[in-house]
Amino acid sequence: MVSTREKAKGRWREIFRLFGIEDRHLTGKHTSCPNCGGADRFRMDNRKGDGDYFCSGCGPGYGTDLIMKVTGLSFTDVVKRIDELIDGGEVGMSKDVPAEPAKDIEYIRKVTVKTLKESSSKDGLCYLQSRGIDEKPRDICFHPALGFYQDKKEIGKFPAMIGVIRDDRGNGVALHRTYMAVKDGKIRTSKKLMPGVAPLNNVAIRLYDHGDTLGVAEGIETAASAYELFGIPTWACINTKILETFIPPEAVKHLVIFGDNDEKFAGQFSAYKLAVAASKMTWLETIEVRIPSMVGDWNDFLMQKKLDT
Repeated sequence: MVSTREKAKGRWREIFRLFGIEDRHLTGKHTSCPNCGGADRFRMDNRKGDGDYFCSGCGPGYGTDLIMKVTGLSFTDVVKRIDELIDGGEVGMSKDVPAEPAKDIEYIRKVTVKTLKESSSKDGLCYLQSRGIDEKPRDICFHPALGFYQDKKEIGKFPAMIGVIRDDRGNGVALHRTYMAVKDGKIRTSKKLMPGVAPLNNVAIRLYDHGDTLGVAEGIETAASAYELFGIPTWACINTKILETFIPPEAVKHLVIFGDNDEKFAGQFSAYKLAVAASKMTWLETIEVRIPSMVGDWNDFLMQKKLDT
């Protein structure tokens, strides 16, 4: 029996259209995201032939992931509907957008090297300190004036915190950028994830060296706050999708998942989704989920604690 995945290969553009995803999102070039709506942050590269896409706002995924996000349907319902469309002849053999990995990867590599060369590990500590984080984590550096682009146009240069994203072998594969601007006396931030030189599978910003205990959280500030509060070396997984699919190194025996306390439970859902998956990892002895008692993330909790003392 032919799987849905195999049947869908070469047909993703047509499948996306039938689920209401417009052609302007399917050019293979950077465009607005059909899910989160962010400008110039989405690209359908179809790298593995599974409708693969990348969004610097809501993360990477496969065709079924994108349809689930856009329509709100479950995975089972999406797969069932794709089967019906293909088996019923509503989907032909349209040519998918081909990826251009070699050209893109070389460009990304050049931009990455240039960004890191222009950055310093010493500057910008005032930003972390403004978030209650006194000890600077590793794999973090600061750029004095990094170009900020919107709709492929540079709208200004701003100081930026750079996080090096590493794969499960420790190789750097992408950069996370937190742009900073001062407004009304406060530091305002905007976060962007660069496309990687490899798929962002099981990656993290490795902020601290770990022993047999490792914590994971979504953002850099949240992970660093967990370390400040509990002394647990914590890595940042960048977004909820990557957090949900994280696989800790086999040297780790105790995994602590620092989830966000979201009003609509998205942070809690992602934390417990990882916990369920981790429960099947035989090398782990304990798995713990920690959610702050107040609405917000662990950085919000840290900042409130410092105000109260």
